[in-house]
Amino acid sequence: MGPLDITTLYVTHDQAEALTMSDRIGVMRDGNLLGIGTPYELYAAPPSKDIAAFIGTANFLEGTLKRTDGLATVDTEIGSVRVTLPGDAASLEDGVTVSVLVRPESVSCTVGEKVAADAVNVYAGTIRRVQFLGNTIDADVHINGTVLHASLAAAAPPQDGDVVSVHLPPDECRVVI
Repeated sequence: MGPLDITTLYVTHDQAEALTMSDRIGVMRDGNLLGIGTPYELYAAPPSKDIAAFIGTANFLEGTLKRTDGLATVDTEIGSVRVTLPGDAASLEDGVTVSVLVRPESVSCTVGEKVAADAVNVYAGTIRRVQFLGNTIDADVHINGTVLHASLAAAAPPQDGDVVSVHLPPDECRVVI
């Protein structure tokens, strides 16, 4: 039997249900359509901060956009963060305030390593909460007074209080407005 070739509108507040059942999702708030896309597009490359905050778990770093030598960085409370600029943000001018989206699974931590002076998107942090979930560790990482939520591999779990090197891959740090 082939596809039915029909369109069905299904309204739900259950994100897991929407992400698993849908070919395309429309995100609405207060009767307004915020955006439409595939589940992956809305999660990995959300068109706005509102959608990024709504779909999944998100860390946001607020800061000032700065471009040098063709690279985009955002000066944030944890330091300078090299970022990916989506198409609609490419025209943003230097000095504008933006948000950097980093999903918890994109935050990696290595216990006890020193931060190299020339490292890109590597910061010294401290683990402050650890929750074992089986195949992953749910943790809070404190960097310069800012808390990032991290989903870490359970193979070598950090402990509460561990000093860590935190890496945020530039291609996983996305400017959202």
